[in-house]
Amino acid sequence: MSTKELASIIFENLTEEQLKGFVMMFRNVVSGVPNDETIAAIEECEKMLSDPDTVRYSAEEALRELKS
Repeated sequence: MSTKELASIIFENLTEEQLKGFVMMFRNVVSGVPNDETIAAIEECEKMLSDPDTVRYSAEEALRELKS
């Protein structure tokens, strides 16, 4: 079964409310135009990456930190 066929089956089984949520979530991805919140998040990440004082964790370190 292709990805397109699987997606079609999934969409056919979504409620109208679930479809609305999906469309809202992915409309900016499809259009390629980020909204203001996404732009702000990208800018924040870029600022953090350029700041030498930003604490960085590996995936393992982050999981350990979250569990403690």
